[in-house]
Amino acid sequence: MLAELRQGEGPGTIIGETRYAFDAAARCGDFAISVADVFQRKGVGLQMMNAMERQASDLGHEMIAPEMARANVEMRGLAKKAGYEDTGLGDWLSVHLAKRLMR
Repeated sequence: MLAELRQGEGPGTIIGETRYAFDAAARCGDFAISVADVFQRKGVGLQMMNAMERQASDLGHEMIAPEMARANVEMRGLAKKAGYEDTGLGDWLSVHLAKRLMR
């Protein structure tokens, strides 16, 4: 998924992207989000995460369980704001989170 900013009728500018992968058998997925520096802390990442979760739910997935670097404080904060919880399965370098999707 891409987040694009359009001003007027000219071409848009990509300001963020979300990549996700789902294991159909496990009905669970993982994701990565990237937002341009100037657009961070403006709600773009949360909107992208919500859109990705809706699409995952529409596809029948029940849970998203990302793993991220423990040092990535910004992403961990965004995930917590979106309702992800620490599963305790991470190690000293990573944090494993999970969120059950609503249907």
